[in-house]
Amino acid sequence: MELTLESIQTVDDPYQAFVDSIKNSETLRKYDHRLCEFLNLVPTSVYLEHLGESPNNDSKVTLSKFFVRLSEKDPKLSQNIVAAFIKEIRKKVEDGEMSPNTFPNYIKPIRRLLNANSIPVCLANWT
Repeated sequence: MELTLESIQTVDDPYQAFVDSIKNSETLRKYDHRLCEFLNLVPTSVYLEHLGESPNNDSKVTLSKFFVRLSEKDPKLSQNIVAAFIKEIRKKVEDGEMSPNTFPNYIKPIRRLLNANSIPVCLANWT
């Protein structure tokens, strides 16, 4: 076994880090779907304003990369985005549109993406 400079440098894809952090294929399928839902809700204008560019497509790989870059640059903004998402999901639970047991399933993929990319986002209301 040998670690090469090339193999070390290829670990820069945030989405791949997310995928590699999940062992179970069924969990990956579920997390992947929920993560895509979340990433597609983040307005492209946020990226344009804070990163100076916006995603050129809505693929999960591209959106993951942009969200991780945004989170690295402005952790507070990232926290606010996740908190706003949590608030919307909680509203669905309160309105009876979603089971309270389903709520964590929307949050876990976001946490996994950020953790897999060493992004410290701390929210008191993760669950």
